[in-house]
Amino acid sequence: MSNQKEISTMFNSISSFYEFFNIVSSLGLVIVWRTRAALAAGKINGKGPLLEVGVGNGGLSRMIRRFSNNLIVGIDISRDLTAGSRGVAGLEVVIGDAFRMPFRDGVFEGAFSAFVLRSLERVSLMAAIKEVDRVVKEGGILSFVDMAKPEGDFSNAFFKVYLRLARAFGSIYNRGAYSWLVESIIRLNPESVDRALALAGFSVSRLTLAGSIAYLWTGLKYGDKGHSNNYQHDRIN
Repeated sequence: MSNQKEISTMFNSISSFYEFFNIVSSLGLVIVWRTRAALAAGKINGKGPLLEVGVGNGGLSRMIRRFSNNLIVGIDISRDLTAGSRGVAGLEVVIGDAFRMPFRDGVFEGAFSAFVLRSLERVSLMAAIKEVDRVVKEGGILSFVDMAKPEGDFSNAFFKVYLRLARAFGSIYNRGAYSWLVESIIRLNPESVDRALALAGFSVSRLTLAGSIAYLWTGLKYGDKGHSNNYQHDRIN
């Protein structure tokens, strides 16, 4: 499954169960990892908006609000998945494609995401990162967290067994969707993310979390021109 319409339909179909999958597949650490990703918001000095790619139920945006009063604009391809995010203070939700975001160049002070890279990789990780680069201003902050292929034979072997159990559990609800989600985690290579971010114009560091079952990428964008803080999109009320 690599077609954006198919992916949107899939996430709509599992929207009520997706957060539970994230909790199970992360060994219950999803909130801790989101908090680690949100900490970068406290380093932003500009007053422009922040972007969350794959806003989902707004879990990461809620964490970001603890560290920043900037407006957050969250984009997601799945309308049903965003139902829980619409009451988050200071968050505007946009239903749209992360590969063709309806925003001006260089408008955001920073870009954030949690558990989204693995889905973007199934279409084109490089294309998605380039689009993030387009809408983030020079000097803007990036903070992405996701589960990915572990480094080390033991961690990798343990994680594959654990994810098979998670897939079996999820299959009770939707076999095809949860098989796809588990495969997406296994397929995501942290070194590929490193390369994509560097090629797109981000200077980043990667932090290994929980014995290399998850990773946090943080850094800055460099080499771009300044842009207006006005952005354009269709608001979803």
